Amino acid sequence: MAAKDREHLIRDRERTEAALIAAARSLVMDRPYESIRVREIAEVVGCNHGLITHYFGSKLGLFTQVLHQIGTELNESIGSFATPRELLSHPLTGTYWRLMAALLEAGLDPDSALSEGPPVVDAILRRGEELVGRNLEADRRTAAFIVLAVGGFQVFGQAFTSRIMPSGDPDEAVDAFGRMMQLIVRGLSAE
Repeated sequence: MAAKDREHLIRDRERTEAALIAAARSLVMDRPYESIRVREIAEVVGCNHGLITHYFGSKLGLFTQVLHQIGTELNESIGSFATPRELLSHPLTGTYWRLMAALLEAGLDPDSALSEGPPVVDAILRRGEELVGRNLEADRRTAAFIVLAVGGFQVFGQAFTSRIMPSGDPDEAVDAFGRMMQLIVRGLSAE
């Protein structure tokens, strides 16, 4: 095979992989992971569903790439959220954590889930430092706690909204959770 032909195949593969990731991402923004079928993703892109297995190994492999892509975007933009409510209410935040929970349930290795792209501890530390006006580098457990708390809220928050807020108002619950996280960060950083 000529070098020119190989380059063309590589470019086609890269375009197809990017299109499959984009299609899977678009679908998971609106629907649960479990309800999305491989054939449906392939139909959106206009390719054979076997390419998902060929390029990504499985549906889990494809959505792991989606998870990393969303996580990278959140990681890069974490400092741009003016308030905790903005971060918690952002569609990507909810999608990221719901997808993380679904992929872990589907068999994703936790080390792989956290190996690249998630809203990492360093980004959380930077944002926490902005919120409390202190250097939190010495207390990385604060950042780890925030990652787990935000993830837990995204996965389970809707189910507990009525228990957290007597009104059952999801916006009020998000605000209350944000205030609670700020108090916890301040308390942990004061130790």
